[in-house]
Order: sequence, then structure tokens, then C-alpha cells
Amino acid sequence: MQVRHSCIIFYSLPSRPLTHSRHTLNYKTYSGKSTSGASKRIKKAVDLLLQLSPPTWITNTVTSRQELHTLSFITLTIPGGEKRLTASEGHKLLLAPWLLRMKRKHGMKTYIWKAEFQKNGQLHYHITTPSWIPYYSIRDEWNNIMSGAGMLADWQSKHASKMPNSTDVHKVYKVDNIQAYLSKYLAKNDQDKETKGKIWDCSMNLKKNKFFTHPEPSDRHRYIKHTQIEEINRCGIFKAKNPVKFLPGQIQSDYKKYLSALTAEI
Repeated sequence: MQVRHSCIIFYSLPSRPLTHSRHTLNYKTYSGKSTSGASKRIKKAVDLLLQLSPPTWITNTVTSRQELHTLSFITLTIPGGEKRLTASEGHKLLLAPWLLRMKRKHGMKTYIWKAEFQKNGQLHYHITTPSWIPYYSIRDEWNNIMSGAGMLADWQSKHASKMPNSTDVHKVYKVDNIQAYLSKYLAKNDQDKETKGKIWDCSMNLKKNKFFTHPEPSDRHRYIKHTQIEEINRCGIFKAKNPVKFLPGQIQSDYKKYLSALTAEI
């Protein structure tokens, strides 16, 4: 069986190992379009992201209040009058340094990002993460990186300032709907130009790890009734808001260790 964010999938293993043939890629690795393979990787990354994002009480350093936090949706923009960057240039000059600073200063190890182009051709980014980071830290680090890369020259000449309103941060409230939304949003093909680089990516703990799998318990009927399992594509699917709580205690313990290992990864 395999544990997902909102379901458990029961399936049979093949009697003999499957073999896969290798084919030489005859297209560009980063075409600026989301392929079917990329869509599958996106759905896996989103599912793992949500499994690593339980509601957590945090102290808002701006309001000094306790808040229940699950996910942050961050937007990073470049002022319209600056040089137009390709996705590859933007990642190297701006996004990668910003992600590194967020990781070192705020422990942001888990995230998914998407690159998009505005109608004026300017690049911007959307990042989804379970980390809570003060708005001013996100803004200041992003603006400092843009300034160091020479991407605020036009803004500074017009406003005599290095601090444009270049970031936006929102809490994600409706987590039940966010899985379908993020998967569809990240996979959409709406670019009408050559991006020359990745249009999305995620942290290594989402990229390289697999879903939690475990042999089906022989006494499954004690925890999940047969009538609760829906048969789809030769698999049994048990849907629940928190499916792990329906499993035996030892499997729940193994699952928690699995999540802890993913959270601890750099």
C-alpha cells in the first residue's frame, strides 16, 4: 500500500520485475512546456509538499500574535522597466540565490516554484512552501539580490530607492482544494515565447523521494472496511482527510519517521 495526502492506495506487486527500455531524448530538456512526465512529477511533488505541511501554530513577528499556519504562497516580481531575462538567466541571477538565503536564514527546505512571464515579457516567480517567513525578510532579500544583479537600475533612477514593492505573500487557507489547484496551475502551458530554462522545480526532498509504501496489514479489515475502498484501475483507493490515522499504530509510527527524514533533509 502507498500513502498519499488524502488517500491510501492498495495494489498488487507484479510476479516478476518490470523492465524499462531507454530511449534517447529527441527534444530539448527544458522546452518551456509541461510534458506528461512533468505533470506526474508535479503531482507527486505537490502531494509530498502537503504531507509535509501539517497545520502549525507560529508567532507572527509582525503582529506578535499566534496564528495557525499551513502554507505560504509567495510572489517575486521584477520591476517592468528592467532588463528582460530568460528563465535560465532569472534562475541563476535571482531565484537560486534567494532560495539559498531563505534556506540558510529561515530554514526553508521544502518548496515548489513556478516561473511565469507577464504580458510585458517580464519574468516573475510563484513559490509555495510550508515555511512561515516574515514579509519584510522576503522583500528585503529579493530586492537586495536584484540590486546586486543590476536589475533595479531603472527603478533607482526614477525613485531613488532600492526597495520596490516587488513581493507578495499570502497564507493558503483552503488546503482541501490546494492540491488540485497547484497541480493544475504548475502544469499549465500558457507561455507564448521561448523560456530557455526551467519553468518549475522543487526542493530536493520532494524531487528525489518516493511515497511512503508498506506491506498491507493482514488485519486491514479492523481499520478500513472493504466497502470504503473504491476500485479504480486495478487499485483499491481509500479516501480520507487524514488517511494515516486509519492504519495500525506501528505503521503510523513508521510513517512519522518517514516524514521526519524528509523534513530533516537538506
